[in-house]
Amino acid sequence: MFNKHFKISVFLILTIGLLSFSGCAKNDPTSPELESDYIWTHLAGDSVKVEFDDLQMIDVTAIAKTSAENDGIWLQSFVSETLIPEATDKDGNSYDARNLYAYRQVAEDGFSAIVKGYADNTWEEMGKGYILIDIRKVVFPDDILDLPSAYNVKDVRHIKIFRKFDVIVSDTTGFTSIDGLTVHQVDNGEGSNESAIALADLILPFVANPAAKTFTLQAIDGYTPPDAISWTQMQTGYWLLESKKTIFTHADLQSGKYKLKYLKSIQVID
Repeated sequence: MFNKHFKISVFLILTIGLLSFSGCAKNDPTSPELESDYIWTHLAGDSVKVEFDDLQMIDVTAIAKTSAENDGIWLQSFVSETLIPEATDKDGNSYDARNLYAYRQVAEDGFSAIVKGYADNTWEEMGKGYILIDIRKVVFPDDILDLPSAYNVKDVRHIKIFRKFDVIVSDTTGFTSIDGLTVHQVDNGEGSNESAIALADLILPFVANPAAKTFTLQAIDGYTPPDAISWTQMQTGYWLLESKKTIFTHADLQSGKYKLKYLKSIQVID
């Protein structure tokens, strides 16, 4: 009789001990928890962690007919208007300022299309590309965008965002982003020096003989200063990185008409 009771007692102690251990493990705050995957977005030194679970999923079956992965997220979803607020003109009209930026999808190992010599993506292209969430692969469908395969980056972990400026030559539009350009220190017109990008550096990749051209600036709302700018004058123009507007040191271009806050493009005139 004693042995029977002893066996039952041991059984009960072991059972209670296992249940207690199981309960502790479940409630242990140090236990790993499943979390949403994510992408880091980077803009002007600020970084934001964007969780997949916070964004709307799409079924890409109809878009990527040969893909084994069906769940995706549009790339534009990772760049909210909280990160890049709307541009507002003096009349109170609003414009999507995300059109003023270039976007670079970067893999965990640092690869991006720019490594292969290709330009960053425009906001329009971001609206047609998506990321497959299970493998974090960016896809720009061939039948929608005729982009090189280097843009379909695998294991993406970062989206780097840079201010860009369109350069229009005849009927062709390209763009230059501020990434990698020489930073100058210039008088910002308010009594102090400020970091800035030379406007001439935006144009030179597209124009072989800029001295023979004139130029016009255009803001996102369509505003253009009244007079064309010569190459001599253009070489005194800058984009202020903190004030986020253009400024010219040339004596003839001191008017506020040449201080564009939302510069979108520079047109080259023959």
